[in-house]
Amino acid sequence: MATPGALWQALVDQVYRYVLGPAGLTGADVAWFFDRIIPFFIILGLFLLAARILVWVLDHTIFSGGRVDPMIAQLVDRLLSVLVMFIGFSVALLVFHVNIFSLALTLGLVGAALALGFQNTVANIMGGIALVTDRPFEVGDRVQVGEFWGDVEDIGLRSTRILTARREYVVIPNRLMDEREIWNYTKRYPELRIDVPMSISYDSDRRLARALMLQAAREHTSVLAFPRPEVLVRAHGDNGVHMELWCYIGEARQRYRVESELLARCQDLFEENGVEIPWPYRTLVYKKDMPAPQRAGPGRSLTRAELRPRRLLVATAGATPALNKAQTIISMAKDLEADVVVSYIVPRTSLVSQREGERAADIFSAAAKRAGVSVKLRVEEGQVIDAIGRVVRQESCGAVVIGAPRSPVLLAWNRANVAERLRDALDVPVVVVPPSQEIDPEEVAAARASLDSIAPLADAQATDDEGAAPP
Repeated sequence: MATPGALWQALVDQVYRYVLGPAGLTGADVAWFFDRIIPFFIILGLFLLAARILVWVLDHTIFSGGRVDPMIAQLVDRLLSVLVMFIGFSVALLVFHVNIFSLALTLGLVGAALALGFQNTVANIMGGIALVTDRPFEVGDRVQVGEFWGDVEDIGLRSTRILTARREYVVIPNRLMDEREIWNYTKRYPELRIDVPMSISYDSDRRLARALMLQAAREHTSVLAFPRPEVLVRAHGDNGVHMELWCYIGEARQRYRVESELLARCQDLFEENGVEIPWPYRTLVYKKDMPAPQRAGPGRSLTRAELRPRRLLVATAGATPALNKAQTIISMAKDLEADVVVSYIVPRTSLVSQREGERAADIFSAAAKRAGVSVKLRVEEGQVIDAIGRVVRQESCGAVVIGAPRSPVLLAWNRANVAERLRDALDVPVVVVPPSQEIDPEEVAAARASLDSIAPLADAQATDDEGAAPP
């Protein structure tokens, strides 16, 4: 039977054969490692103890007595603990004769690579720091973030945890919390106004309905006496008068329960006092009972309101091109008896692009006012060809008018062959206004024919009816 010493020697031989031997390690190397592993962990333990002591001292001196916001104190404690442990790890590596400066350079390169791969994590940490700095809410506040309505349970470096009214535990990344609108219902002003809508028929007494809604508010124990409840008439609808009860409650968490109870109480009071809650009414008219449509006959011309609109789509690159070509385009529109739809196309809509489009439309409107032409503005987002085609279909435009670029590069549209591409993509003519302002008569004639096919003029319609054989 093998002795324990023999078994131990056999185990050592196997370890050396399959582990140390292939790695090129000797028994002396292993002994050197184990001689230093214990001091390594001792140093880490001392720095961990130092971090705990430092946090305890800060919490009982500088951060005590409510002198520092608890959220900021918690963030500082965590950052200091991480910093102290990082320094301790660097010092402990000296036991293994590791050059910490080379290690720091290597870790810096690795950190830069990891930062690119963990952008969301870094964004979450920065969002957590922003939340602690701005303090839009604190732990225990009742907040609404997007579709979530509940109490803040914890604010961490990476995420914020909310316990919803449905007892759902939701973890929201801090970068989303930093980007979204946050409604805080308990900070500074715990009172919350709730709006209770009610409708009454036109035959009911509006003053009585108002008194009954105020009575329902006064009877409810959760409704505050000040600010006083109010009843407003919000609108006159198709079937009745829309009214709304405004009242304040002292606890935002009771919002939906109080709304439900007030709605039920208002309904009971209305039924007891003869105030009618209206039902929708519809009037059915059969086609055989409708008057026959009128046609233009001798002595009667169709008005513009009875015809489809004749519209030209004018694609502009901004106020400056509009200033150069507005008068020429409006004169052509007046000759064609067409209205103008000004389309300002940008890759992405913004307040600046909206104002630039309005400036271009104002220039066209000033010229159109003298000529009696209507002007409408459309600020579109996307590629030029797709956006123009979309506006042509939606506005039923009979032709498209664009300005020829003064240089080989079309500044706002990125390409100089927009006219050719538009002719290939659209079913309506494209009129190009050159820098000389002399429009090709053939393009104008094509635009006129297209407009006549979409929306014929009143005189032409009346002439056709006069020339038709009598029934």
